[in-house]
Amino acid sequence: MSVKINPRELETSRLSKADDAGMVFFWKGGVFRAIRHDARGQIEALFSSGLIGELVAANLFPESRITDYSLEGFSLVVEHKKIEPTTYPYEWTFSMLQDAAITVLKVNLIANKYGYQTKDCHGFNVLFDGAQPKFVDLGSLVALERKTAGWKAYEEFMSVYYYPLWIWSRGDDYIARRLFFGGEKLPHYSYLLYRYPYLRIINTDLLKRAAKYRYLLNKVSAVAQSHVEATLPRSLAGSAMRLRETGLLPTHLRSVTSLLKRTKRFSKRPSKVQWADYQGALQTVDRRPLSTPRFDRIIEIINRYKVRSVTDLAGNQGVFSRLLLDRTTVKKVICIDYDENAVDTLYKLIRETAIPITPVLQNFVFPFITRHSEVLEQRFKSEAVVALAITHHLLLGQNLDIEHVLKIISAFSSRYVFIEFMPMGLYNGRFAPPVPAWYSLVWFRNALQNEIQILLEEQLEDNRILFVGELKKQRATNSYKSGQRVAS
Repeated sequence: MSVKINPRELETSRLSKADDAGMVFFWKGGVFRAIRHDARGQIEALFSSGLIGELVAANLFPESRITDYSLEGFSLVVEHKKIEPTTYPYEWTFSMLQDAAITVLKVNLIANKYGYQTKDCHGFNVLFDGAQPKFVDLGSLVALERKTAGWKAYEEFMSVYYYPLWIWSRGDDYIARRLFFGGEKLPHYSYLLYRYPYLRIINTDLLKRAAKYRYLLNKVSAVAQSHVEATLPRSLAGSAMRLRETGLLPTHLRSVTSLLKRTKRFSKRPSKVQWADYQGALQTVDRRPLSTPRFDRIIEIINRYKVRSVTDLAGNQGVFSRLLLDRTTVKKVICIDYDENAVDTLYKLIRETAIPITPVLQNFVFPFITRHSEVLEQRFKSEAVVALAITHHLLLGQNLDIEHVLKIISAFSSRYVFIEFMPMGLYNGRFAPPVPAWYSLVWFRNALQNEIQILLEEQLEDNRILFVGELKKQRATNSYKSGQRVAS
């Protein structure tokens, strides 16, 4: 018996605004895709062809099934295995971007065997399930016009993946990452000007036209003959069709196979940044995490509260994150840091070992966000947030307001907050710059009490005082349920 979904109970995905096959929505903790009436045949054919099954088996697509649910205005409802938390392309490292690009190409190679291809391939079509990127846009898989057709998404792949990877591989991570901000694609002529500076002597309009006609060849081989004839002048359309019939134009399989080889060859130029090897000394030669008496004590306290999930802010290469998984009740960790080298090192380790850590390349105080993405605190919230050896950098190094900093940190938690105060300020182990008169333990404690109910205050080292607390709203709820009244 079909189950009717109440539209008032579902939440539409922020990113499902331009899907001609249907819409993605969340309902009762699951992820679903409602299929429009005119796309029903396309989706049913995809599942019956065996393509979806092979993509799932290859770990390139989330487990999916056609359900017996119904939603008014739509013909089918497909359920996908939920992947969380969601990280967006501007939160990926170089290796993550490269692996996402390889996934898109592998999906197309498999799809080609069944007579399909992806019609688009923007970065938001890929989600990381741990360290495994998966293509998630079911509606993007469309039938090839013919076996020798070009790849419809070829031009977009170059702008979204290939160009940023090339720029990043040359050492410019700043520009490469910002190409994802706002969802815009790098124009071909801009890439050419970046890669070949001598082209700047050429008239820009001429370069734009040259780049346009270069990719027009692929479009001619990718679209239907009727579209070519309707778009180009008759003489040019005839020439284009003759070229296509001879097999001289780029084809889907040839383009994808070539791109896969080139994409795999990309490697990032080594760079040395301030915090890249901050945790290098806390790992063995085979990269196992090493603990310290300070970490041992924090782990002991976390076990006391039986925490199941943690967001580790400024977690660098994830040494403490890995210790949590090895020695506590914690089952999932989100590790956030703005140092790309450190996060990339963590990602490659996760990729090899499959440990349940989600790596996120973000500045949690001043993050990259777009209007279509949820704020960091919503996507990366855990039962407990851990902020070790970071507040002094924010308060003294960046002169941020303490109330602002503590509100941001606490927002990543649904219950517990573990946060350190450094009484000696920016002490680096050898000397300590003078701290302002207002920077004191009492000042920090009073500000923290506005956000949490302090459960524990303990000095772990000369310059490390740990505070453990519970969000006031959460503590009040717990006390109410137990029949106790707690003053806040």
